[in-house]
Amino acid sequence: MRDDNRGQPPDNIYWRNGVAYGRVEIAGREHRRSLRTTDPQEAARRVADWIEELKADAGLIERPMTWMDAVVRYIEEVAPGAVKPDVLTRYQCSLKQVHPWLGHMEVRKITRRTIADMVGGRKRAGVTNATINRDLTAVSRVLAACVAWGWCDDNLAKTFDRGAMTRERRDPIVLPPEEHIQALIDAAVPMFGLMIQIYRFTGMREKEVAGLEWTQIEMTGHRMAVNLTRTKTDRPRSIPLDDIETTMATKVLRTVPRYLRTRVEREAGGNPVFWHGEGEPYLTVSSLFGALRRRVNAERARAGRDQITFRLHDLRHLFAVTYLRKGGNVYKLQKILGHSSIKTTELYLAYLTPDEQMIAQHGKGTVTALSGRSAQ
Repeated sequence: MRDDNRGQPPDNIYWRNGVAYGRVEIAGREHRRSLRTTDPQEAARRVADWIEELKADAGLIERPMTWMDAVVRYIEEVAPGAVKPDVLTRYQCSLKQVHPWLGHMEVRKITRRTIADMVGGRKRAGVTNATINRDLTAVSRVLAACVAWGWCDDNLAKTFDRGAMTRERRDPIVLPPEEHIQALIDAAVPMFGLMIQIYRFTGMREKEVAGLEWTQIEMTGHRMAVNLTRTKTDRPRSIPLDDIETTMATKVLRTVPRYLRTRVEREAGGNPVFWHGEGEPYLTVSSLFGALRRRVNAERARAGRDQITFRLHDLRHLFAVTYLRKGGNVYKLQKILGHSSIKTTELYLAYLTPDEQMIAQHGKGTVTALSGRSAQ
């Protein structure tokens, strides 16, 4: 077939039936292949990439580092000492999800457009903004390491404008009805039912309850408390068990059967409060809770009853609102829940009456004084 020209193409590009081909000589050897495009600009880009690949294969230049090179090195060298195991698990899940956009790329060729295409693709797949932001954080951690290694100049995931495309809207707070909570407790195996009650009466997070050990609980003498050392914020905190709502947790904990372990076993594997089988702690609490809810809902559907929709985390919300409604102080609640900012705790004030809000923020004495002035 006759070659044809498109304007003045580079010397290493020629055209055949409208399709661009590359012709390159590297280290005395000629290479030819189709560039699989009819666009001159795209052909120039592809032949330039091909030339670099050939030079790297011939040992003439250092091989460009790929995204997969970066991910493997980050997981092996950086992550073990930089992030907690459960956080690394989330990062690995995110890195797997973004592979279709980044997996084939050289690190230095990742552009702002690449990141935007990745975000757009995830949104079109119906992924929530919260999940996309977690993906961006994982990508940002890897790119930050790449900058430190000299593999690229910028961390484009960190500088990406999340506000424009991935602004998160806080999920509305759901307060589970007591009847729904009791229905799940009644249907659960006894130990799991006790766990649900502890979530309800302490406001602890999922992993805090699942990982709770007897050594963290004080229920003797003058002190009644749960002392948490492994928390979301890495800041230890103490939850009093003799406060407004938490006294119910004390009653529940006194009924939890202990799995008998030898001293050596306790030192090697801990002594979990909530266990199954041969003393193993629960590892997939949310999944078990979801399966329990589906089973109970199937029975309720057959009986024509309303469905249970609340999540395990909603028990934390219920604890917080109930604590404040019973006269608890919002600043003390912040410490119990382990919130870094009081603004997060203050969201619960919206579920109180004006008088309850006043008490939560300023104490009962303030409301009493204001009532006295109004009477005058």
